[in-house]
Amino acid sequence: MSSINRAAVILKPRAPFLKWVNDADPNPNAHPLTMDDLQKEPTVYLIPEFDSDEEAAELVKAGYEILFENVLLDWYTDESLWPKNRTYEMFCRWFDYSVYSIVLDLVDAPLIREEED
Repeated sequence: MSSINRAAVILKPRAPFLKWVNDADPNPNAHPLTMDDLQKEPTVYLIPEFDSDEEAAELVKAGYEILFENVLLDWYTDESLWPKNRTYEMFCRWFDYSVYSIVLDLVDAPLIREEED
C-alpha cells in the first residue's frame, strides 16, 4: 500500500440540486428522485495536496466550475437543461463537500489515465 500525492473531494448534493435534477428531467413520466438516490455513489475527485483547511477550500473554489459542470453532465448531457450563470455561491448552495488529505493506493498496478474529449 502506498500513498499518492493527491487529496480527494467528494461532493454531497443539497436540496437545490435535487430540485434541479427533478425539474430538468425531460421525461414527463419520470419518477422523482430522492436525496438517497443522488447520494448512492458519489464521484471522488482528486485534487493537489494541501497544507491547511483554508488551502483545501481555495482549491475547491478554484475548481468549482469543473466540478459543477461534471456533476451536471453526469445527470444531463443536454447543456440547454443546465442552469445558467453558475457561480461559486450557487455551487455552495447546491453542494456540500468533504476533503480528504490522505489517499492510499491499495492496488499493486500502475494508475491508468483515461482522458476525456
